[in-house]
Amino acid sequence: MTDQRKNSIPQKIGWLCSYVPEELILAVGMVPVRITGEAERIEEAEAYLTPNFCPYLKNVLESGLKSRFVSLGAIIFTSSCDGMRRLFDIWANYIEKPPPYLLEVPKRRDDPAIDYFSEQHGRLKTWLEETFDITISHEMLAKTISQMNSQRDAVLNLFEKQK
Repeated sequence: MTDQRKNSIPQKIGWLCSYVPEELILAVGMVPVRITGEAERIEEAEAYLTPNFCPYLKNVLESGLKSRFVSLGAIIFTSSCDGMRRLFDIWANYIEKPPPYLLEVPKRRDDPAIDYFSEQHGRLKTWLEETFDITISHEMLAKTISQMNSQRDAVLNLFEKQK
């Protein structure tokens, strides 16, 4: 990849659920950004969502409809709940930027589910590589996994000290 191409790539990818592997985002050379709604008032989102949707999803949609996330290179949704799945559908149909991706999350924790989730991570990796015209090497992925594991260990250590 040329330096010129690197400069044209957005520097951040948004994510909405803790099931999203930040390691893959880091391996693309971008910063994972936890999406929180940035709308002060929910106005337009109410027209797209039923009243029983959680305020978080409504706020994210409102922010998207008001183009608050256009600086992101992409946004990654998960199928972790019905509301999130519907939010992805609405985003894919009505919001141009950033482009969305849906990471399918299994509902069980048995071996087939683990294999399925691993396959879904592979699909996300391929989508990121194709979307940003980059190859994620095994070395880069190992480095970002180590980085995130160290960060998680530090957080767990902090929680233990707070007890």
